[in-house]
Amino acid sequence: MEKHKNCYSEKDYKPWCKECVPDCIIGKWTSENPLIDEFIKDTIYSAKLNHIDDHPEFLEWVPYDRFNDVKKIGEGGFAKVFSATWIDGQAKYIRQNNGNWEKLCSEPIKVALKRLNGSQNMSAEYLNELKTHWKLNKYYRSLLRFYGMTKDPETKEFIMITRFADKGNLRSYLSSSFNNTLWENKLNILIKLILDLEYLHKLGYFHKDFHSGNILLIDDLSYISDFGLSGSSNEQKSNNKICGVLPYVAPEVLNGKPYTLSSDIYSFGVIMAELSSGKPPFHKRKHDVNLLLDICNGLRPEFGEGTPEIYKKLAHKCMNANPNLRPTASKLWSILDFWSDCIEYNKYQEDELDGYTGKEIKAMFDEADEKIPNISISYEINPDVTYTSKVLTSDDSIKPINSPTIEFSYLQDDVHQTESGFNNLNFSNEDSIPIINSLSDKVSNSSGLSRHNSHPSVPSIINNHKSCYNEKEYKPWCKECVPDCIIKGWTSGNVKIDEFIKNTIYNAKFYRVNNYPEYLEWVPYDRFRDVNQIGKGGFANVFSATWVDGQAKYKRNDDGSWKKLKSEHIKVALKRLNGSQNISDKYLDELKTHWELSKIYKSLLGFYGMTKDPKTNELIMITQFAEKGDLGSFLSKNFNKILWEDKLNLLFKLILDLQYLHDRGYFHKDFHSGNILLSDDWTYISDFGLSGPSDEQESDSNPYGVLSYADPEVLKGKPYTLSSDIYSFGVIMAELSSGNPPFHDRKNDPMLSIAICSGTRPEFGKETPEIYRNLACRCMDTNPENRPTANELYKEINFWHDCIHQYDEYREKERFGYKGEKIKAMFEEANKGILDISSSNENSNGNSNENSSKNSNENSNENSNENNPEEYDDEGFIMSESDWDESPSIDSVNNTVPGESNGGENTAS
Repeated sequence: MEKHKNCYSEKDYKPWCKECVPDCIIGKWTSENPLIDEFIKDTIYSAKLNHIDDHPEFLEWVPYDRFNDVKKIGEGGFAKVFSATWIDGQAKYIRQNNGNWEKLCSEPIKVALKRLNGSQNMSAEYLNELKTHWKLNKYYRSLLRFYGMTKDPETKEFIMITRFADKGNLRSYLSSSFNNTLWENKLNILIKLILDLEYLHKLGYFHKDFHSGNILLIDDLSYISDFGLSGSSNEQKSNNKICGVLPYVAPEVLNGKPYTLSSDIYSFGVIMAELSSGKPPFHKRKHDVNLLLDICNGLRPEFGEGTPEIYKKLAHKCMNANPNLRPTASKLWSILDFWSDCIEYNKYQEDELDGYTGKEIKAMFDEADEKIPNISISYEINPDVTYTSKVLTSDDSIKPINSPTIEFSYLQDDVHQTESGFNNLNFSNEDSIPIINSLSDKVSNSSGLSRHNSHPSVPSIINNHKSCYNEKEYKPWCKECVPDCIIKGWTSGNVKIDEFIKNTIYNAKFYRVNNYPEYLEWVPYDRFRDVNQIGKGGFANVFSATWVDGQAKYKRNDDGSWKKLKSEHIKVALKRLNGSQNISDKYLDELKTHWELSKIYKSLLGFYGMTKDPKTNELIMITQFAEKGDLGSFLSKNFNKILWEDKLNLLFKLILDLQYLHDRGYFHKDFHSGNILLSDDWTYISDFGLSGPSDEQESDSNPYGVLSYADPEVLKGKPYTLSSDIYSFGVIMAELSSGNPPFHDRKNDPMLSIAICSGTRPEFGKETPEIYRNLACRCMDTNPENRPTANELYKEINFWHDCIHQYDEYREKERFGYKGEKIKAMFEEANKGILDISSSNENSNGNSNENSSKNSNENSNENSNENNPEEYDDEGFIMSESDWDESPSIDSVNNTVPGESNGGENTAS
């Protein structure tokens, strides 16, 4: 064990290496299937410390006899589902001081067992679906927990062990509780759903089988289930089959087009209609080819009595026949969240969205609430309708394109009677099986739908590269078949930049909404209008502009060629990199890092491409424009309107992003409120990886950034670390509490640097909750080893958030000596004092501290040090050795006791 004492790393969330996994976890079990064994063992070898209690998280193989009270609760085409008591509960291990792992005593828990039909010989392809489910499950905790696998001793079929949803699925919940569900609760369900869907879409995944039976409810939270399992457990040789419950399937999918992210949005619109009426879509209709044709011709589900008009309009946008006109998950989140705020908070009454004020929106939903008790949810079901498994498929001997008819058959007709007298419709994903391969020519001709015609004159190169397009691997093309209109006909005039941009094209992936290939573009400067400078720093000048053409979007035609879609102009930010006429290899590496991170993680500011200033010949980055500006500016204008739950939401998003960066071994180096940009629906960390001049950096020994956010260790000449970002996060926490920039009343000079290194910390706002102040001070601890990790901060801030928003569940839970009830009371009390807090940014020295670093997108800091213009430049930071020589002894800094008062300022404890 001594050999492996360094394998455990809480900072990297790593419990062990492959060689030192405890035998009690990795040995003495087998599923008797090599593929399953390898799958589970891989989750153990690559286990991470989870975000809740720091226990290693992995899948388990559980003997079937460790389950009691096994009861069947659902059945469909792909699986049978049982509830059960897991006697041992999920295994939890804690590391001892000597490096050994001790298994904690767990209590029995109720779980769901999903027995996969025909899985005795588990295929490699279906196992890949399980792996995807596990990957997303551990990556995003709002998906239903996946605990492990077991096997039915009688049928030998494999079984997934998942979290049990005590309130069942949304379909059954609506049938029993519709008249008790107010519109505010419906919006909360939709907000949670779209937030989860947005996250999945940002990762490039779509659900394919999104309906009310795959939405499970636990306490007051909704969970998307069965993501990535929309397929049978035997080998799938073709992805042409359409899976799902017919009323929820997008019309373009029914017409043979591939699934896209917007197909999920269509399903979301159907779910919105169902939430409004309490009834399943098209419950009176037989689910046959006639319904299919009617959906393709524009038929949509009915809405409930009294449904607000704005709600109907939004649902219809989601169900638009043109996928390109449907809103994105991100846009839906911003709209639904605004509606919810209008209902809950009076401060939004005068705000306006889509022509409606907050006051009008609240009145609409209040009026709709009054009609809920009078809405009847008893309804007649067409005797031929079934919401369980069925298949509509063309005969195997008939070609899908030329077939004059479509034959269809029902595999099952599994409708159960309930005590209420109407059918209990099973909407689980087990009911989602292939519906139809494609519409025939005859169907297309009779319905007015477009036909899938082959074209005799398609160029041979398209046929040769027919298989290069792979939606499952998010791959639009190979290097040889990139359309000429994308790869040719342009140059930046710089070989390195040309190569950089072309590599993003060759390696393009489907990442964003609507399955458009994503890559960087070279854009001629004359394609920008209304260019206005909005920021200036030592490394770059930043401008807002209108990009006339907008981001290029290409759609693949049925013949394999690519069509450029008409794009609308968009507002962007242009970041002109000072002195970049001859860009260095090292700085280009920073651009590459920024691109790689921005395409993998969509919460980083969008990076669209490059251009060049025709006058200076300096290179320019084209990025997403943040309409609300940076956090510092936003606080100066809106501080007295921001409640503590809003501040926690902002911090939660920030630490989630920072955690992602740290998990991948990156640190920001220049983390401050000017590099935090706000849009309507998200908070973005900007300028990651660009904290350096555009010429060659031979050494990172010179610190740079905004002095008041800088880690004392960095000020003393030590290298940047992940904990340096954590220190800056603590300063941002202080700034959020007061509304004032840190040390706004002091000059940015060597004396401030010495004070910071001696323990002086920014002031907090009046009535800042004690637990909040304590956590921020831990972040700003003089000793980097004592600072929390991004993972620990995530858990703490998320716990506070849950105490406020899920009070009933968390009121008795405790963390660091505070119960949920006390935490909620602290933040509510702090809200009362917000209007009394002065957010004036007046500088007592008469100097403006605008918190800009050399590569920030803010205005340059006018608080330059007149005595040392070269050292402090326009940001008031970089210190040379001579500065330290002329300042108080560095030994006195190192010997300062943390927590001692310095000139009346706060000191880190």
